[in-house]
Amino acid sequence: MLVNDKQAKIFGRVSMDLVSIDITNIPQVSENDLVSFWSEELPKFKEFSNNNGLISYELMTRISTE
Repeated sequence: MLVNDKQAKIFGRVSMDLVSIDITNIPQVSENDLVSFWSEELPKFKEFSNNNGLISYELMTRISTE
């Protein structure tokens, strides 16, 4: 995850529509800052899923803290 162009780690359990991230080492984070889960530099999510033999929903549920 990227917050203000800085990497933030996912921690805790990932649920279907909620993740927690550690912003301890990211200065000046505000409530409305942009958080990127997937960026333009990476393949499109659906393309990435298809290339790995998964549907996009299945890929989303496999995201973990490890």
